[in-house]
Amino acid sequence: MSPSSEDPITLVVIHEPRPHLSKHVFNSKCRALADAIMALPVCQMNFLKYDYIFQTSSLDANLGSFGFPESRPRVLTIKKCETPEHWEEVRRNPEFKRLIGEKWGSCHTFFANVVKQVNTPATGDSVFIFSILKAPARHSPEEFSSRLKEIVDRGVALPISQKIYVKHLILFPSNIDLDLQNANHMLRALGLSAFGRPRRRSQCKQTAVTHFTPYSQFACAQSREDFVELLDDPALKQWGREAMPQVEYHVSGVSFLAGVDSRV
Repeated sequence: MSPSSEDPITLVVIHEPRPHLSKHVFNSKCRALADAIMALPVCQMNFLKYDYIFQTSSLDANLGSFGFPESRPRVLTIKKCETPEHWEEVRRNPEFKRLIGEKWGSCHTFFANVVKQVNTPATGDSVFIFSILKAPARHSPEEFSSRLKEIVDRGVALPISQKIYVKHLILFPSNIDLDLQNANHMLRALGLSAFGRPRRRSQCKQTAVTHFTPYSQFACAQSREDFVELLDDPALKQWGREAMPQVEYHVSGVSFLAGVDSRV
């Protein structure tokens, strides 16, 4: 189906395993779930895009030396629908309900506002780093979003960032209007955690996902090497030392080199 809006709805799901599951079993279950979901005709009709995002360990040492904590197992899926009504049609499907009702892990879900800080055309293959961060409960969603964007803007403005990034996105929980509020109610009805504008301050668990896509500027270079150069840059390391404590990244943050499998 073709989108009729420039701003389709973006739904982010962060999957976490139960403690007894190995990373291999967890990844296998997540991939099987993604395959089964996208085999459903209702999903093929209503999803504009479905990305399955999984962790790799290729840059763990570099990320560790930069100051990022060791990444815990996560799988993300990012889905795009044209309208809340298209998501409503998916979530009402009995087979879809059955698939996501299987309890072998937990998932956190939110409708996202996508902030594009860098968005230039890429040629050839690219590699991706995803970072996930939960806001401290004492911050309101507005405070956290404003603080995080200001901090990340400074990092993106560095010369090394301008050289390496071809895309840099932040996915914030949506400031919910009536349609998206209803959509989040749908998520809760399915037993999923829905992030957005919490009803009580104690429930404030806003999550942001940052999405980096570097691109080698030389045809013979390895794209992964762009990230190595980025993470070794003294100015970016200084930015990281100042930025991470401000958003308490060491408490709940996770970053990893990601594989992206686009199903639509």
